[in-house]
Amino acid sequence: MKLMDKAGTIALLELQIKTIDEQGTDQVVQLKESVEKDPKNAENHFDLGVAYNQMALNRNYLITEKARLEMQEDMEEFPPLDFSGTTPIYGKALEAFEKVLELEPEYYGVHTQMGITYGNLQQLDKAVECYKKALDDDPEDFSAAYYLGITYKDMGQNEQALLYLKKAQELNPEDEMLQEDLAELEQ
Repeated sequence: MKLMDKAGTIALLELQIKTIDEQGTDQVVQLKESVEKDPKNAENHFDLGVAYNQMALNRNYLITEKARLEMQEDMEEFPPLDFSGTTPIYGKALEAFEKVLELEPEYYGVHTQMGITYGNLQQLDKAVECYKKALDDDPEDFSAAYYLGITYKDMGQNEQALLYLKKAQELNPEDEMLQEDLAELEQ
């Protein structure tokens, strides 16, 4: 079997991006149907929001891979990438999470997922608010503590980052990625 050449791989990546833009992923399509069948089911809305987040991340990955393949050998730095087409997908994720809160204001994990979405949109102040709300609702939420620490790190607030990453460490001392993040901050 012949491996696909560079041009063929780029064309395939372009097709995958176009498919996401025009149709979405199979998972998103299925979850949208579930929401239409049972619009008062908060879990379906939550799952749809998570699926939109994943679809946006996949789209960004495809754009990055396409750019990597298109790079010229003489280029010294990575070209600027246009992820603006992903912003509306994150907006759909936030709409789904807002619907969850409308249906079930105490739905577990929704604030953490909203924080992740805002973080992906580089709206870090809003992400912080969401993670703090998640921790107010459940002080044992490892993901909220971890992502809050990472968000503070991204904001250059290393003292706050250490505080929340150490809290996450108390909740899950075995997490290897967390250990790496802590080691990096403590240097």
